[in-house]
Amino acid sequence: MNPLREQIRSLLRIEPTSGGFRAIFNMDPGLMVLPDHFPDQPIMPGMCMIELVLIAAGAAHGDQEMRLRVLKNAKFVQPVLPGDQVLIDAEMTAVDGNLTIKAKLSANDSRRAEISLVAGVGEGTS
Repeated sequence: MNPLREQIRSLLRIEPTSGGFRAIFNMDPGLMVLPDHFPDQPIMPGMCMIELVLIAAGAAHGDQEMRLRVLKNAKFVQPVLPGDQVLIDAEMTAVDGNLTIKAKLSANDSRRAEISLVAGVGEGTS
């Protein structure tokens, strides 16, 4: 696991549910990508939100390292800011050896993102 994925994993609490998972991510102002995205007004990059879903899904699925196979849809509605506590509610369905994941991310009672993807264990794009 690369250092960014390790840092994200350390900030996550995951609870498997029937058919998916619920996770809480505390957006640490010290997240290693923030100085570059953006220096004066840092926000969590969209790709990091996708990684967040993959890491949480892997933890909920037996601590396996999930890799992105197909990004079906990603809607980023509002930015995730340092100090935000992000709630992730996700559904997972096994299809042909992969997982289809539909996740909703919210913080402070407002929608932040909706992500739909296909993930698998092992080699992939993330």
